[in-house]
Amino acid sequence: MLIATAAVTFLASCGTEDTDDPKPDPAVNLKTTAGYTSSNVTVTPDSTLKAGVIINHDRRIKNVKFQVTISGSTFTVLDTTVNDKVINMDFVRKVIPTPGTEGWTITATDADGKTGSASFTITVQGADQTLIDYVASGMGQSNRKIYRFQSTRPSSAFDLDDLVVYSAADPDDGKKDVFDNTAGSGDVYAPKWQSKTGATFVKVTGGLDYATTTKYSAIVNYFSSKTVTTVTETLAKDNMYIVKGGSKDRYFLIYVVNVDDATGVNDDHVEVKVKTIDITK
Repeated sequence: MLIATAAVTFLASCGTEDTDDPKPDPAVNLKTTAGYTSSNVTVTPDSTLKAGVIINHDRRIKNVKFQVTISGSTFTVLDTTVNDKVINMDFVRKVIPTPGTEGWTITATDADGKTGSASFTITVQGADQTLIDYVASGMGQSNRKIYRFQSTRPSSAFDLDDLVVYSAADPDDGKKDVFDNTAGSGDVYAPKWQSKTGATFVKVTGGLDYATTTKYSAIVNYFSSKTVTTVTETLAKDNMYIVKGGSKDRYFLIYVVNVDDATGVNDDHVEVKVKTIDITK
């Protein structure tokens, strides 16, 4: 029986090669040795994890991509061009700092455009915090008005630590987490914000509502799932931004209540309200 089987196998192998045989997708194998994450896991906030892949393919791998999904949004952490049949790569990332989940996916694409991937989910567990609306909380707060930089009013720079608006001319740049960066001195008012302290911005384009967003993790995870910028778009009424900054490097949900384009430049301002965690702690 063994001889007959061998003969059939030999005769079949001597036939004309079938060029229509499907080519396999790249096999992306996660490293499972100590120190690597290769399957679903539960961790604490801000944990640093490492994943690694080994790919041994019959055709050259041309691209390897590392993507993360948070709050339903997927973004690319690494997109690298390669040109080899054997790939050995590691990926290191600090997970989100609040409760939630991260999905990690590593995808390889070969010279024929075929793809293979490996993925796992990270559950981040920890105590969440409640957002405080610093206008609606009854803590003696009111909407902030950030005036145009060209205005003579000393109120065009916003300090996130104490939620106070200062003059952009103040010599202490540490108070200018958010400042008006409107270009030009003409009557047309097209306000934009920037930062003197390294604060970064994410525009909210859906998925969060100011009134119903009550947990800190919601704004942190939204911010973490988007591409950050160092300057806002031109601001308009009902825009909403998440800003990360201040001396404690926290997250702030800022809602544009109104943009007042007055005659001249002196009274032009953006009126905002703010949610974040307790600024006294």
